[in-house]
Amino acid sequence: MAFCAVILTILSPVSYDHVSLDPVWAASAMLVGTGRFLGRGRYKAFGLILEGLGCYFFVSLLGAYLSVVICTFVTNLVDTDLVRADALLGFAWDTSVLGWSDHRGIFVVLSMAYSTLAWQPVVLMGVIVTRTAPECLWNFLAAWSLALAVTLLCFPFFPAVGNMTARGIGREDLPHAMVSSGWTYGEHILAIRKGLVQSIGRGELDGLVTFPSFHAAGAVILMAGWCQAQRIGIPFVILNFIMIVSALAIGGHYLVDVLAGIVLALACVAGVFYMPSVRTASPPPARQ
Repeated sequence: MAFCAVILTILSPVSYDHVSLDPVWAASAMLVGTGRFLGRGRYKAFGLILEGLGCYFFVSLLGAYLSVVICTFVTNLVDTDLVRADALLGFAWDTSVLGWSDHRGIFVVLSMAYSTLAWQPVVLMGVIVTRTAPECLWNFLAAWSLALAVTLLCFPFFPAVGNMTARGIGREDLPHAMVSSGWTYGEHILAIRKGLVQSIGRGELDGLVTFPSFHAAGAVILMAGWCQAQRIGIPFVILNFIMIVSALAIGGHYLVDVLAGIVLALACVAGVFYMPSVRTASPPPARQ
């Protein structure tokens, strides 16, 4: 991902803001380095948490950066095709979501669940390190990174602005939505396409991928991580079910986005948790 970011930055028409972004990568590297150092001494658990946080922040910020750079090469949007795909599944976003727009409680809960993607991974990593085996931390980070990489690979082929922007739904149409992400990423994509973004800094680090939905993928991966925490993870598993629904109503995703994100996450979780069993399997007996 880092190699692709360097190459695409060179080819991209927008510039890289060193002043804004270099400290971000440096901070992530410092977390990893500090974690490695502390992990060799008496503070192994704390060091492991810092190292995991550094890796998580680096990969997540790199994914957001790559989505912006890739967007500068995007040509045609596929929102019309995604609407057709939803219709084939028998799902009408406008009637399904807008029909509940007056229910304040529902949108408050969905908004709160949607925003937990920002802090859930951090809390989960701390719980994993203190309550389970360290390998579970790296399994979670591997599945998270792999899902993020695949969504970025899909982005050039399925660029879309989402239901809010594509349908012209304003914030006044969903007055109880407490999160504006469903509007901002579509507006950001259109601004990049119009050449209004000249440089990429911290202010532009916003995930722009619609298909597959990384919110849905992240929710499934978080569920798998919380399952490792046993009883303490049960409320968070329920919370992530709600987050998947919130990707439709709050994130403005199409149903096919969400379904693709779920399938992707299941594949990543299965692959990551399967590989350790292959590596640690007993070798075949030697020939006599």
